[in-house]
Amino acid sequence: MYSSGFRVRVRQSGISNQRNDERFTDDVIRYHNDYRKKHGVQPLTHSPELSAQAQRWAEVLAQTNTFKHSNASIRGEKLGENIAMKWSSHQQDSYSGQEVTDQWYSEIKFYTFDREPSNLSAGHFTQIVWRGSREIGIGRARSPDGKLMVVANYRPAGNVIGRFTENVPSPCGPQSPRRLAADTGPSSKRENPRLTLHSNTPSDIRRQRMESKSTRTFTETTGSGANKVTKTVVEETIIKADGSKVTNRKETITRGEQGGASSSGPMMLERGRDKEKDDKKSKGGGMLGFLKGKDKKRDSSSSSSGSSQERVKKPQSLKAFIDECVKVHNTYRKKHGASSLSHAKDLSAFAQKWAEHLASTNSFQHSDCMHKGERLGENIACKWSSSGGDYSGKDVCDQWYSEISKHDFQNEPRSLGSGHFTQMVWKASKEIGVGKAKTSGGKVIVVASYRPAGNLVGSFTENVRPPK
Repeated sequence: MYSSGFRVRVRQSGISNQRNDERFTDDVIRYHNDYRKKHGVQPLTHSPELSAQAQRWAEVLAQTNTFKHSNASIRGEKLGENIAMKWSSHQQDSYSGQEVTDQWYSEIKFYTFDREPSNLSAGHFTQIVWRGSREIGIGRARSPDGKLMVVANYRPAGNVIGRFTENVPSPCGPQSPRRLAADTGPSSKRENPRLTLHSNTPSDIRRQRMESKSTRTFTETTGSGANKVTKTVVEETIIKADGSKVTNRKETITRGEQGGASSSGPMMLERGRDKEKDDKKSKGGGMLGFLKGKDKKRDSSSSSSGSSQERVKKPQSLKAFIDECVKVHNTYRKKHGASSLSHAKDLSAFAQKWAEHLASTNSFQHSDCMHKGERLGENIACKWSSSGGDYSGKDVCDQWYSEISKHDFQNEPRSLGSGHFTQMVWKASKEIGVGKAKTSGGKVIVVASYRPAGNLVGSFTENVRPPK
């Protein structure tokens, strides 16, 4: 696909010889691993296969004078990717391995540790130190007008939604990049070349620089005795740089004098959003793992429903529940042109174990999603009923699938308000396992595990097709 003649032409115009290429690659890897060591993660190893992939894309960018991500994958496995560009009117200007790595790492100043990010303004930094990544490959090329393009590919891919807190640890000691990214405006001066970064999803860094936060907690109580209902609400209000206000809201409901925990739709919400400004489109950057707009029913990690007045349904056997889940998944997948999922007993065992853990601890959160060294996709759901009503396979699948109303099929998502839906119909997922358990208080918890995992940043448009 890429002619050898073009490759020679690129190298003659700027990236001079194999020795310089090897030195550049070695420097990039060395500075990556210096930073990874400071974050307590193991070093990356060089993969010639990944470097060949990265080099091909760098040459495409140089030849077409464009700057965008590839859809890099090898043997069906999605790769992580960082790209960078430096422009100078002086053709002899170089772009060192330290310089490009420092440029990416400088985004640490936009990252908040120990919480899932609300955007990927620090996406290059997080990919550099991503704990789950093991290999790296580097490519570089120069365009006819002097732009130096650098591409780094990573395997396994980083920047997976919902996995940041476990994969991006804080630095072990005082940390600052050796050089920060320079101005992005073009310049003809030798001492001020143009440096440009590109992330896997769009973000507006400037809007993240000035925010104020406040938190308030209040309790509402109705009824008495056995009919007593207490709702505790924690609201975090963020006033953004553009003047808009975002409210993250968590509700916890207890019923009766003994305070037995139960849940309705909003209760399981970890992060709701309520914009004060009347704008239907997000004004910020790529919002990952957060709800968008005024919907407060679900977040990217969980799905829940509840009723104390519903008709009691006869419980399904676990086998019937699993069979129905798989069947309904595949009915929906067919509508989106995705192949059927097959049931994997080992995934169901994994999902069942986690569902039972959540039920026994009366908690609601994701597992580590690691099974036999492989990252799994995961949907979880919760339903509570004082009448002891069941939660059928169709109920839970319909609940997840209903998020289709929030999904934009033409663009990569800026939120995961539709994360359950997208995992259900994710084209590359091939297997599913399902688990179900009930707490002593009557809360039904469902876990579905998927292999390969869906909801990978940068891969939504190719894996989530509109219904036929």
